Amino acid sequence: MAPSWKLLCVFMFFLLAFAAMIFEVAGTKDAEPKSISTGCSESVQAKNDWKTVADTIRKVWSEPKGVFGTGRPIKDLVEELEYVQMGGVNIYSDAYISSKPLVAFLGQYSSGKTTIIEELLGANYPGAVIAPDAATDKFTLIVGHDGTSDQTRAKPVEQGRGAAAGTSFEPYTRLGEGFLKTLSKVYVSTQDAPLLSTVNILDTPGILSNKVKEDGAYDPVRAWENLAQHADIVFIVFDVHKSGDISERFQRCLQYLAGTDDKVYFLLNKADMLTPLELTSTYGGIMWQMGRVFAKDETKRMWFGSFWNKTCNVDVAGKDSCAAFDQSKQNLLDVLQRIGSTRDAGGRGRLASFERFVERLDIAAKLLREIQARASTWFSCVEPPFMATFDTFSAEVASIAQANFWPSSELPNLSRMYLHLYHGKVCNKPEPARDWDASIQVAKDDLSKAGQSLGSFEEPASGFWGMVGGTERVKRGGESLQL
Repeated sequence: MAPSWKLLCVFMFFLLAFAAMIFEVAGTKDAEPKSISTGCSESVQAKNDWKTVADTIRKVWSEPKGVFGTGRPIKDLVEELEYVQMGGVNIYSDAYISSKPLVAFLGQYSSGKTTIIEELLGANYPGAVIAPDAATDKFTLIVGHDGTSDQTRAKPVEQGRGAAAGTSFEPYTRLGEGFLKTLSKVYVSTQDAPLLSTVNILDTPGILSNKVKEDGAYDPVRAWENLAQHADIVFIVFDVHKSGDISERFQRCLQYLAGTDDKVYFLLNKADMLTPLELTSTYGGIMWQMGRVFAKDETKRMWFGSFWNKTCNVDVAGKDSCAAFDQSKQNLLDVLQRIGSTRDAGGRGRLASFERFVERLDIAAKLLREIQARASTWFSCVEPPFMATFDTFSAEVASIAQANFWPSSELPNLSRMYLHLYHGKVCNKPEPARDWDASIQVAKDDLSKAGQSLGSFEEPASGFWGMVGGTERVKRGGESLQL
């Protein structure tokens, strides 16, 4: 059968676009690979800008008055609604608000996540394991230290509850001992890894393929439900040789990230092991699969390269492609160095994430009111028929959400919400207090004004087509970031 003209046109588009990218790199002054700078020249400014965002969130979260008005703190509203028990995700705490930006790496097993991290850091970290099978079996939080603390020198690795205590990961104790056994925190000197003076990095266990079963010690999907809200940037790593092996569990993790896709980026690793034609075909396949999960333009958030300390495979990839991969790696490092600045997606992203959290909290409260309204009669509250099964409950919630124009990605986890409201709790659970709406509105207004006061920033065009240079200007005015 002759090939479809549509498929042929799509293939030719990818091929021509890849060729244009190669020619652009070849035309630059320095086509040879550049050494990667791991210094953080903007770290002082980044820390000051990040502190401004942290102070804004802290006031709205925990102080009785908002930044520019009055109202109850969001923390009180979360506890009053029992938001986590109702299926919501809350990662906010004083430790989280004051923490450095968190950069997380997610991917299939043996996709090169640990190697990428060590290459970007310019240093190894304690406990790192690199192997062709599923080597990394822990969530490893990598933090920097200046070498002056006796504690970090004496105990460079902490495990379990000790790793979570007093950190932004303390809320993860709700995930149980199975998860805590997989959590570790390691300290690396900022003299060896200057990048850690600006960010913390999270290395994660590889998500196994459809062919391999996991041991079930913890639910990685539930963990990533929290990490999707927690991380300030998430890099999804693909191995060019396993790009088509996206397991059902990996797909479910990606769906949680789709609700926060403005912080998601893609890394196509080991790219020098393919010819330009093979790489173009692999890229097209990944983008087709990701397009079913993420609504935004993935091509502007894709990095190509071979992120290790070996020489690029010029014989296979070609000299121009190797130069492009090296430039892509440098652009990636530039983004990580600047993440703590409000002029970039880091600080702005954390502020936007908190706005989204407030909106989701408000939706959960309004959804509870709608459910309770369906249970009320003139004289009493009666358990509504749709609470008989989870299927009827979820169908009713879908109807309510559609009537109120609430996206499904903004709703609480319906399974946990149903279990919380089951057995008469629909009638017994108190409605949100009368000052709820006013307090939520004050918080939204305060955050919107704070966002407007930050002005605009420039995001480096670091995707496949624009990774050689150029910027995208992003304006923030109380709405979601347009990356």
